[in-house]
Amino acid sequence: MSDPTKIGEEHPDGYLLRGEPLAGFIGGSFVAATFLAWFGRDAKESELAIFEACLIASLDHGAEPPSAQAARLAAGAGKPLAQSVAAGIGVLDTKHGNAGGACAKWLREHLGQDAKELVEAELRAGNRLLGFGHRIYERDPRTIALHRVAKEQAIDLPHFAFGFEVAEALSVAKGKTMPMNVDGAIGALCADVDWPDEIADALFILGRTGGLIAHAREAAVKSI
Repeated sequence: MSDPTKIGEEHPDGYLLRGEPLAGFIGGSFVAATFLAWFGRDAKESELAIFEACLIASLDHGAEPPSAQAARLAAGAGKPLAQSVAAGIGVLDTKHGNAGGACAKWLREHLGQDAKELVEAELRAGNRLLGFGHRIYERDPRTIALHRVAKEQAIDLPHFAFGFEVAEALSVAKGKTMPMNVDGAIGALCADVDWPDEIADALFILGRTGGLIAHAREAAVKSI
């Protein structure tokens, strides 16, 4: 017998997701149903907008990132779709795609401190600031777009603003541009809307799954 769960249960009239009929969501919003499953409550309209924006921002970033490479390699070797996508998800970590949760935690802990002094102290300690820097972008367009969506939803953004200050201070300290990247932006948003830190990583995982499916399918076709 499986362990009890609050997420859902079978019912004579159909499956109940957090006490609500799953069938009732069919024809509606996947984001709203997922939010209910994750949080156990209905989302505010502003939360739905942020949730979906983060998923889109995470969807894909080409064939070069490790997750896409792993998915394509597995699919090209003849692995089924599920295993190919799992291979891609399995390489996500703080160096690729899942720095958002750690960044959210760091921003919460240090909000209100002087960004310049904080950055200098972290660098002296040999710490890597997760959620900052990008090999291509001087300004991550996904970060800018997420900030725009949050502003349109009239969300107060102290952690996001602090992230921009940290990025500027880090750029000066390192002598090169170190923008707040998409991981950092998602982490900052989670802190600003008071979602648990791990939701930042969950959003990237869910969003990137869509892109990995595309890569795996393409690689499988090319291997034929």
